[in-house]
Amino acid sequence: MSEGRGLLASPLVAEARKRGLVPGMRYKGIREWLIWGEIPQPAILNDLPFHHLRSLTAADIGVADLLALDDIDPAPQMSLPRIRKSLLRQEVVLDASAGHAIGRLTSLFGLATTSPPPAIRQFVYDLFQGWALGAFEVEAMAEAFLAGLVDAEARDGAALVVLSDGEEGELRRAFTRGVERAVDDLATERRAVRR
Repeated sequence: MSEGRGLLASPLVAEARKRGLVPGMRYKGIREWLIWGEIPQPAILNDLPFHHLRSLTAADIGVADLLALDDIDPAPQMSLPRIRKSLLRQEVVLDASAGHAIGRLTSLFGLATTSPPPAIRQFVYDLFQGWALGAFEVEAMAEAFLAGLVDAEARDGAALVVLSDGEEGELRRAFTRGVERAVDDLATERRAVRR
């Protein structure tokens, strides 16, 4: 590749496996290339250091409980693979009431009711998949999520948020699809970790 920015993925995946960075991953990267590039600054919504994430959640008990940051100690003895395995083994399952806290957390990360539904879906997916969260009562959780997102915007001093039925439906569907995709992916990952 030009300028040395393209690398075969397979040696990188093999090295990551050897170091224990990707437990249970089946992907081999045999036919793929890793293309090194730069993300333009305007494309980055938020880049939060861990201590800033703690301060964001300090003002919101529900969000702090949801993320359980006290359980994730970024000390040197806690590697990412160990944290990940621990999260996968906990199998925390959220009920509908957690949706409100997820809505407030979504707002803390800079998303709002005016954000594109694919951005909401991806954030919800990343939250559930990254923290290895399960869910039941997903439809009711989506309703509570929407209420939490609107509440967070109102707390931030935004004007009264009024959404059309179509807009509400799109945001609920984005939430639901993000959760469902994350739960499916986590089931696959948990099976691989148990082997």
